[in-house]
Amino acid sequence: MEIPHVPTSTETVTREWMSRVLADEFRTDSKNVLITDLQVCVGTQRTDGFLSRMQRIIVTAKQKRGDDDTEGDPDTQQTLHLIAKLFPPGEVHQKLVRHLRAFEREIHVYQCHLNLVMSSQDQVPKIRPPFPKIYFCETGLDASCIVMEDLKHSGFKLNDKMRGMDLAHALLCAQGEAILAATAFNAKQRVGVEQYMLDNAPLLLNPLTNHFGVMLDTQVYPGLISFAEGRNREDLVKRLQDYVVRVKSPYVRLMAGVERLGDLAVFSHGDCWNNNYMFRYELDADGNEIPVEVKVLDLQISR
Repeated sequence: MEIPHVPTSTETVTREWMSRVLADEFRTDSKNVLITDLQVCVGTQRTDGFLSRMQRIIVTAKQKRGDDDTEGDPDTQQTLHLIAKLFPPGEVHQKLVRHLRAFEREIHVYQCHLNLVMSSQDQVPKIRPPFPKIYFCETGLDASCIVMEDLKHSGFKLNDKMRGMDLAHALLCAQGEAILAATAFNAKQRVGVEQYMLDNAPLLLNPLTNHFGVMLDTQVYPGLISFAEGRNREDLVKRLQDYVVRVKSPYVRLMAGVERLGDLAVFSHGDCWNNNYMFRYELDADGNEIPVEVKVLDLQISR
């Protein structure tokens, strides 16, 4: 059996691989997809806080009219702006991704859970969770990947994490998360709890293990305190220090809040922070940009 090639860097994103990525989009076999132009560059900065390596791709493709066609059918030409989510480069991050089964979780949500959510709805139009469009997912022996639409090309932007979220952004995030929960709850009610759990077995294992707890307690909160000190926010420094002293382990306190079972227990995004949302903006009457739509990103610790 031939093991599929899964890219892990800009250099390993090949035209042959892109033909496989776009096969479903062209509704044909990958051998019938002709890549006429391919541009690949780094898609995020190290400070963006993503666990995966992101590559921004601009690809132009056509469908072949036959096996020997080297020019392609011009009527089928498409130029697509994509983001490829690849395995991280460092050994430590690779180990963490494998330990969390991060790609397997996210791919399951896009390929299985989303189909269950949509097929469980009777109304028209159906309510789709606010995910980006997914073009391709693949799990390999040593690496995995997810290819999605480049939301930036569609006008979506990250909120500036240095400024934080205002009420308008936070409300859109809450609405997006509410749609995730409500559509998942509807699916659970339709198929029954046992079948829902069987259908979503990859999400039952809790990714927030002690490994994550050590990182939260020894790196995240000390880092937040150092950041607040660097910004001369003594008020935040004191509040954070008092919180750590009071709860002793922010990880234990966090898990006490998220590990609550009951009739309303359902699929959770699991990683609600600034850079896991992108927003589309419109101008109000005064010419100010206001957020009007949100997309939910990064389901690698969903559960």
